[in-house]
Amino acid sequence: MYFLIFNAYGTIAYLLKNILIKWPMLFCLLIAFFGYIFGLLFTLQEWFLNGFSYALAYFIRGLMFDFIHGTSNFLVGIFLLNPVIKAFTSVAYKYEILFNKKFLKTIDT
Repeated sequence: MYFLIFNAYGTIAYLLKNILIKWPMLFCLLIAFFGYIFGLLFTLQEWFLNGFSYALAYFIRGLMFDFIHGTSNFLVGIFLLNPVIKAFTSVAYKYEILFNKKFLKTIDT
């Protein structure tokens, strides 16, 4: 299930990359949303495997964790987004041969 959820997250972020590059706060909100809905998405597997009542109990039991998960994703995004982007940009230009020109143009903006 993790494989499906994280690939869905990556696909959504990739499709929204032009918007997320322009508005970093939107990126922080998106990763917070990912943290909030993680438990809900994982509950679908529990529903399929163990039935509705177990899935409902699993979801309710995990609400506090999902709240902490989404909120901490948001806070980490606020504090670490710019330093990570700067570090990644410097690495991308230092080792240009590993990245294509189209990617380097997107991180210039």
